Amino acid sequence: MTGHTADDQAETVLMRAARIDGRELAGRGLAGMAPATLYDWRTWIARPLLGARRAALRAFLQREHVGWAEDPTNIDTNFERPRIRAVLGEDRSGQRFAEAIGLARRAAGEREQLGRRAAALIGEFASRPARGLIRLDPGLAEADDTRAAVYALRVLLAATGGTALLPDQARSEALFEQMRAGRLCATLSRAVVDIRRNGIFLRRESRDLPRSAPVAGALLWDGRRRITPHIEAGAITLDDSPGAWLIAPLGAAAAAKTPIAGDGAPPSLVRAALAAEPALWRGGECRGFAGDVAAAPAIAVSPVVAPFARFLPCFDLVLAQAVAELIGAPPVPACPLAATVPVDHGAKA
Repeated sequence: MTGHTADDQAETVLMRAARIDGRELAGRGLAGMAPATLYDWRTWIARPLLGARRAALRAFLQREHVGWAEDPTNIDTNFERPRIRAVLGEDRSGQRFAEAIGLARRAAGEREQLGRRAAALIGEFASRPARGLIRLDPGLAEADDTRAAVYALRVLLAATGGTALLPDQARSEALFEQMRAGRLCATLSRAVVDIRRNGIFLRRESRDLPRSAPVAGALLWDGRRRITPHIEAGAITLDDSPGAWLIAPLGAAAAAKTPIAGDGAPPSLVRAALAAEPALWRGGECRGFAGDVAAAPAIAVSPVVAPFARFLPCFDLVLAQAVAELIGAPPVPACPLAATVPVDHGAKA
């Protein structure tokens, strides 16, 4: 848990407002700090005091005779936050604080609702016919809720390409319009969008894949797969010695020899998607997909929801869970806070 207060939230919102492009302000940036954020899909960082004013917190500590350490940078105007803090402090009426907190509340609510609508579209129109391949029903491109459909597309592109940031809004909107127009093959955020007669398919492009390397510990491979070797006493280790097990993309040659079951997807797309998946190699030969090779050291491989793999604000909880279910990632751990969107407490606490 952290001690961030409503004052910290107001400062954060005002700083973001000063630097973020207005195109996405209401949907994402101005939501400010989330009441809870999942770190590495494992540990929740909770901010239970976002509804409390800083002065009220200090007054409580003083009444309880509890001291605290004051960070000297809090009043160093060489930094942006103290400058914003000073501006808020000069507003005796509290109007700017109230406006910032109200803006954060509205933006957080809008962001969460947009995520819920995008999640519903993913549940209705998206499927996973093969490992590393996502199929979108053409109905997604015809959805009435264009804003949510574009948002869903952006998140799925990032998840497919393994990128922590969502693709550019304007480029995503242009791609969405092309999807509505008909057949195309385009690349955005390391993901290939291939429109065929039986669907719109997303897969990782073949460029800039990780090089062959030993696995000495847990790693986030290509931003798309969490790989965890279970090394026990006496087990074979993954190292860089001659004859060691290495991890690298399956590659086109090995994919061409792999039996496929694409659930109606074009075999060429299934093989292209498989070629970008992590595989185990030894002695220059591919031994199969990581996690599936019985003769190799035990390795667990699980997909990750790339744009939320490192940090998942609770604003995006429902959307992240929808993508996790789609790609076969572990479910989101339960959020420790009942409310996901902060309440607007106004200028007074």
